[in-house]
Amino acid sequence: MNSIIHNPPNTDIYTHIFDADQSIEIHIVDNGVGMSSDLKDNIFQQYYRGTTTDASSEGTGLGMAIVHNLIQAHRGTISIESELAKGTTFILHYQKNNKITSHILEVIFYNFNTTFVFCGQPALLITKVHKE
Repeated sequence: MNSIIHNPPNTDIYTHIFDADQSIEIHIVDNGVGMSSDLKDNIFQQYYRGTTTDASSEGTGLGMAIVHNLIQAHRGTISIESELAKGTTFILHYQKNNKITSHILEVIFYNFNTTFVFCGQPALLITKVHKE
């Protein structure tokens, strides 16, 4: 949702899921405005309300802190790659050696309207949302 709220119209948002031997990675990628290093360093802090838009935010600054804690509770990690004016990628990483990862994949496949891609790459699925 933040990729939609904090980016201009015509921003593309993709979800990629990669299946490696021992792990699964979920990448949420946009080609939007990107993040400053200060925003990247603080985005998972409780009550931090960084923004990359001029629009007022009615958020509490809890959303990304909750996301971070939920991912950790499911034995995963989350990291950010971002460059101003080029976009942002959130990377969720889960080891396959636990039952939680299986449940996470079930939820993903159930909830996404997706196009399955079979092109010899490790990606299980790719989705795209275009903000207008």
